Amino acid sequence: MNHHQHDQDLTDDDLRAGLTRLAAHARIHHDPAADALRRAHSIRSRRRATTVVAGLASIAVALPIGLNLLNPRGDHTRVDPATATPAPTQTPGRTPTSTPSPAVTPTAGASPAPTAGPVVALYAPKELWSEKDFADLPRGEDPKVPWYADGKIHDGATITPVDLPDWTPFELVEGGYLVNRTENEQWRLELVGLDGTQKLTAQGSAVVSNDRRQIAWATPDGTVNVADARTGKILHSTHVGKGGPAGFLGERVLLTVGSETPKSSEVQAWDPRTGQLIAWNDFAAVQSTYRSDLAAVVPKFAQGPVIDRQDCSAVIDTDNGNRELWRVCPKQYGGVEIRGFSPKGRYAVLWIMNEGQTLPHYTIADARTGTPVLTILVYSGTMEWEDEEHFLLTSYNGLQGERTIVRCTVAGTCELASEGRPADSDPYKLPGEY
Repeated sequence: MNHHQHDQDLTDDDLRAGLTRLAAHARIHHDPAADALRRAHSIRSRRRATTVVAGLASIAVALPIGLNLLNPRGDHTRVDPATATPAPTQTPGRTPTSTPSPAVTPTAGASPAPTAGPVVALYAPKELWSEKDFADLPRGEDPKVPWYADGKIHDGATITPVDLPDWTPFELVEGGYLVNRTENEQWRLELVGLDGTQKLTAQGSAVVSNDRRQIAWATPDGTVNVADARTGKILHSTHVGKGGPAGFLGERVLLTVGSETPKSSEVQAWDPRTGQLIAWNDFAAVQSTYRSDLAAVVPKFAQGPVIDRQDCSAVIDTDNGNRELWRVCPKQYGGVEIRGFSPKGRYAVLWIMNEGQTLPHYTIADARTGTPVLTILVYSGTMEWEDEEHFLLTSYNGLQGERTIVRCTVAGTCELASEGRPADSDPYKLPGEY
């Protein structure tokens, strides 16, 4: 019997932990409290977990909303800021001023309503389980992507001092790092240089372009800004109201706008160069993107027999009329999200929570067909691609009582990529994770 089938009866503590992770990774256009409560209602009606639901709103509001955690970052070769054209220095702690572009009325979707793709399996025949398969691993090379521990981001020989409390993710950008923080239940982004200096702070939570040269975020008044990731200088702006950027698709920015409920939200593709907004009326949200041709979305149509009929996720081919390639749907309750793609777009990563188990799962699938290749069961941790065939996991191994970074291949072989840390120490962080 697979490990994901062994935990059908969840305890209150298990459900609380699971809902906390779901709230932390709620889609960017959702109110986190509403998202957690909606899922809690589904779980409560099926598992009678009434003690968990009380206080979920306060838990969810205190937790940050998820980013595109697995967006491809190429080969992680750093862009040398010395070779870039200098730009005016921004005043730390203030959002650079900019005159927003005139509002543009969204035009009709450029392609006909796509047809639902085939529903694929959630789990792969081959599994990795951190409690069993990560014991007594050999020591390999240090991570080839930035990693955080003890108040510093390490990237090869470069060490950047920065404070990253729990639930504070970071992303590699040109010339430094993007940090998305929450303070008093509000988002605040920071651009930090390689020497630890703060180059920009602004209200909002930002996403990073595939080439790491630009960031995009929404201000509290509904203005979406695209800025140079090295300097923080605003390059383009538009006003969309509720919602904000969910990811870059080549030169375009995909926005989730409208109401904060899946049935009435919609996706728009904004081209900052022309100001044009194209409405994608058949989708309620964007989960992740790959370059200019793939996007993971929440479709509005033909959801199938799932809870709330809004929880399916699909991969679409944006170069072919937004044709749906495949989709995944929850079988019982909880959530399934397509977190992102490998650096060259061969694989997609599914994040699965509360599908009959207490532990979160990742499934690596073929990005074009959805065929599951490898399922990873981790006690506590998240993953980040290192290259097309290798990924890293931050993991807590309960059998050995250690926190580590583990490197694995898509074929399922693993090695240690860091020294072990005591279980009661601060965990390692990888880019994009909480």
